[in-house]
Amino acid sequence: MNDSPEWERSSSVERSVHTGKVEGSTPSAPTIHPLEIARFWSRVRVGFPFECWTWEAARNAKGYGRSSRLGMAHRMAYILVNGPLNDNEIVRHRCDNPSCCNPRHLIKGSQKDNMQDCVSRGRIARGQRNGRCKLSDEQVRFIRQNPERMTGRRMAKKFGVAESTISYIRNGFRRA
Repeated sequence: MNDSPEWERSSSVERSVHTGKVEGSTPSAPTIHPLEIARFWSRVRVGFPFECWTWEAARNAKGYGRSSRLGMAHRMAYILVNGPLNDNEIVRHRCDNPSCCNPRHLIKGSQKDNMQDCVSRGRIARGQRNGRCKLSDEQVRFIRQNPERMTGRRMAKKFGVAESTISYIRNGFRRA
């Protein structure tokens, strides 16, 4: 019987940190020299299995870890543990931390999956938060309610937008 707490016991994910292999992983996993794997993981602050493992080296402007030799850090962490990805697959973060390289927080998916994550987690600027927005939320409510019974042309002139924009807002197709 093992007396150590459950979080101290290593799993196949933690063992793979050192070997680059996981039981049952894809046999055609990329061939990377063991020293390169060790160098990669030396740049990751590995914590407990449930924590984010932060990339400690270079990052791009959006905070994603970047390796000049291996590319995006989270993508490489996923590949080292789970094997290669298809051309149309990307690596998504469950934790929404761009510098996280914990394989337990990384899942593969499509760009569509990634965009659905953005919407469901509130990371897409919508409405007034969008930098290209021309109308405030209050103005959109005014257009939809139209308390002054204004024509679309008159309302478009009042708010400085196209008449079609007013029509789209009134009919619920967009918010502008």
